[in-house]
Amino acid sequence: GKFINYFNHLGQNESRPKVIRCMKYLGNNQLMIGAREGLFVMSTDFDKVENIHFYHHYKQADNLSSLSDSEVMSILQTRKGEIWVSTNSGGISKIIPADNYLSNHLTFANKTKAQGLGSEIAYSLVEDKSGHIWVVSPGNLTRINPQDGTTVVYDNDYFIEEPVFAET
Repeated sequence: GKFINYFNHLGQNESRPKVIRCMKYLGNNQLMIGAREGLFVMSTDFDKVENIHFYHHYKQADNLSSLSDSEVMSILQTRKGEIWVSTNSGGISKIIPADNYLSNHLTFANKTKAQGLGSEIAYSLVEDKSGHIWVVSPGNLTRINPQDGTTVVYDNDYFIEEPVFAET
């Protein structure tokens, strides 16, 4: 059989991701895709690949509740079910809880350097055993306490040698 992609059978469509960086299955037949063009959400319950519908979220300059940057680097779903997204130049975004992420109207709470991050560039996110969110950025780590929003930036002053954090 022939491999189906957007160059042949699927056709090119602006509402589909082109450069995918990460994916996160949320359960309930919902898949999030982080891409250079934004955050996409789709249902995994479809009969034909041509019928997949993508809900597209991206930075909207006139909407402070939109995604903080359109280039999504990673997606984290915490043990509590919260969803956080790291971006290439807009810090991080937390999705305001929704029962169904298959929507074009998700709301985001954004956190940037102005709100305590070590950098606007956020390569990846991880949750530790205490429920803190760690943000990996060039030259630093930021620990976020999601309960109260406080941040601690661990930069060169905390390490014996200069840390090297890179996009993988």
